[in-house]
Amino acid sequence: RPSRAGSPTRSSAPSPATPARPSFVVRQLAIDPAQGEVRADDAVTVLATVENEGAVVGTYDAELAVDGVAVDLQTIEIPAGGSRLLEFRIPTGPPGSFTVTLGDARLMVEVLGPAAIVVESIVASPNPAEVGDPIDVVVSLRNGGGLAGDQPVKLKLDGKTVATKQATVSGGATDTVTFTLKAPKG
Repeated sequence: RPSRAGSPTRSSAPSPATPARPSFVVRQLAIDPAQGEVRADDAVTVLATVENEGAVVGTYDAELAVDGVAVDLQTIEIPAGGSRLLEFRIPTGPPGSFTVTLGDARLMVEVLGPAAIVVESIVASPNPAEVGDPIDVVVSLRNGGGLAGDQPVKLKLDGKTVATKQATVSGGATDTVTFTLKAPKG
């Protein structure tokens, strides 16, 4: 029977099979947790997990880029349904941030500068105090750098060091050190 105009015709011939292909996805892009803080003018380890969601084994060109510029290439074979963990080591440069990409995955990396601890204030109380009364001297510190730092804090009276304490101040944070002494004779 002839088909009517505008009606689809059906064919009983089989359609050609679509060949099986690998299909790659970057599932994880991260700084190696063992790395800790990312320091300026050092190197950082970037870990990536690449999966093959396809039905056949395939070869993947893992091109790692920093701020859009290719810095490393690893060619890997991944079985169908399998995954591979890749490791890249890249230099960090000066303090600041940069973007790492692999496939469609993106990672922002913050590079920390050295500790820069300064004294913000020194407050003694009570002020004035009677001879022999306890006085608390509170030293406020600020770390303007990105990394934590240790700083010896010395309390001097008439040019002589009477006490020293060690302070650890996290990057970008403030902290205080308190000394207690007796009010000296006038």
